[in-house]
Amino acid sequence: GAPPTVKGLTSSITHYSGESATLQCIVSGSPKLTVTWTKFLLGRVFNGKKNNGRFEERPDGSLHITNVSVYDSGVYFCNAENSHGKSSASISLDVKGQYKASPQYPPVRRARYFFFFLN
Repeated sequence: GAPPTVKGLTSSITHYSGESATLQCIVSGSPKLTVTWTKFLLGRVFNGKKNNGRFEERPDGSLHITNVSVYDSGVYFCNAENSHGKSSASISLDVKGQYKASPQYPPVRRARYFFFFLN
């Protein structure tokens, strides 16, 4: 057997509020590994019943988050463990506060804000 090795597919990803995000890591080792995800300072908060089921630890070892918000920003750890040891890698998630806007259709929120200052 071999202890686990873990590598994040990327060191950081950026999303806009309301999108879905998938954090991926590449793990190897034998015997079979257990992969879990934790968030810096919060521990493992990705039980499907919590967070309205927005967090899903998938069988391929990735973490899928639906409808991300700015509160989901932070450093996440992909943790792999087997009988020979454990290892982890970090991925930083940065969530911007509003949807990506196309130039023709600025967000209504921005328009209201703009008119508020005109009056």
